Amino acid sequence: MDSTQPKGDWLARSYVCGYFASTAMLIVLMVAFMGMLILSGTDASWAQSLTNNTLTVAAKNSPFTSITLHFMAGVLLALGYGAFFHDKVKGPSWQKGIVYAMGPFLISVLVFFPMVGAGFLGFKLGAGPLPLMGNMILHAAYGLTLGVTYGFLSEVDTNVVQSSAKKAAIALTGGGILGFGVAYALTSGTMGINAAWFQMSGALVGSALGCLIGVVSGQEKLSDRALVAG
Repeated sequence: MDSTQPKGDWLARSYVCGYFASTAMLIVLMVAFMGMLILSGTDASWAQSLTNNTLTVAAKNSPFTSITLHFMAGVLLALGYGAFFHDKVKGPSWQKGIVYAMGPFLISVLVFFPMVGAGFLGFKLGAGPLPLMGNMILHAAYGLTLGVTYGFLSEVDTNVVQSSAKKAAIALTGGGILGFGVAYALTSGTMGINAAWFQMSGALVGSALGCLIGVVSGQEKLSDRALVAG
C-alpha cells in the first residue's frame, strides 16, 4: 500500500482524535479564561478587554451553539488531517499536528477576526497581543493533541484501531445526544443561560463516557475473538 495514502481506518481515527483535540483546546481555553477573569479584577486592562468583548459575550450567551460549532470545526479539521496531511508529511507526529494547526490559526486571526469585528489579528478588542497569543496557544494545543493521538493510533495494530475507534466514534456521538437529552429533560421548562450551560455539560459528559465505553467495548470484542481463534 502507498505510504502516502491514509490507512483504511483513518476516518474513525480522525473522528476520535478530533474529539480529543477539541476537548484539549476547550480545556486550555477554560483555564486561560479563568486566569484572565482573575486578572480582570485588578487593573489589568488587557485582561478586562479579553474577557469582556463582543466575542466572549456572544459565546457566553449562546453556549450550546458556540461549543457545538467548536467541536464540529475540530472534527472536520481532524478529518482533513487524517485524509490529506498525516501520512503525506514527514516528521514526528507532534510536529505534524502543530504545523497543521497553524493553518486554521492563520485563517482565524487574518480572516475570522476581521469578519466578526475583532480587527486584524484581534487588535480591535483592546487586549493588545493577548487575542493573537491566546489563539496561537489554543491552536497549538489542538494540533499537539491531534498529532500525538493520531500518531499513537497509527502505530497500534490496525485491527485494534478499527474495532475500538469505530465503536468509540459511534458511542461518543450517541453518548453526546443522550447526555444532552437527559440534561434537557432535567431542565424542562427552564430557560436562560444556566439551563443552556447545563445541557451543554450533559452533552460533553455523555460523549466522554460514550467514547470510553466504545473503546473498552472494542477491546473486549477483540479479546473474545482472539480466544475463539486460539
